[in-house]
Amino acid sequence: MGGRKPLTLEELRQMDGRPVQYEANGEIFIVDLDNPDFGECLVNEDGYYIPLHRAVDRAFGRRFFAYETPRIDRSAWKCGICEVPTHWVEWGKLGYEYCPHCGRPLTDASWDMLERRLAGRENK
Repeated sequence: MGGRKPLTLEELRQMDGRPVQYEANGEIFIVDLDNPDFGECLVNEDGYYIPLHRAVDRAFGRRFFAYETPRIDRSAWKCGICEVPTHWVEWGKLGYEYCPHCGRPLTDASWDMLERRLAGRENK
C-alpha cells in the first residue's frame, strides 16, 4: 500500500471509531474497541468482524493501514449560485447551512460536519 507500514495492535487501539484499510482488497473497516458482541474488533459495513488481535497476526496474512480520509479543496468547489454574497445573507436569515443548489457547506460548522462524515466520524 504505497510504502506505508501496517498498523500495530497498539496503533489500532488508538484508532477507536476510525476507519482502517485492509491491504488485500482495499476494504474499509472501523476499529471498535467496545463491541457488545465481539469486544475489540474491526467491523466492515456488512457487519463482518475480525478480532483485533487477529488483525495483526501474520499467520492470518492480514495487514491493515491507516485510512487516508478524503480532503476537500474548498476553493475548488465552485457554484455560480452560492458564490453570490447576497444569497449568503438571504440563506443565513433562513438558517441554511448548505447551498440549496449544489450542497456546498456555507458555514465553518457545516464544513466541519462534512469532513467528519467523509472521515467516518460523524458522531464523534
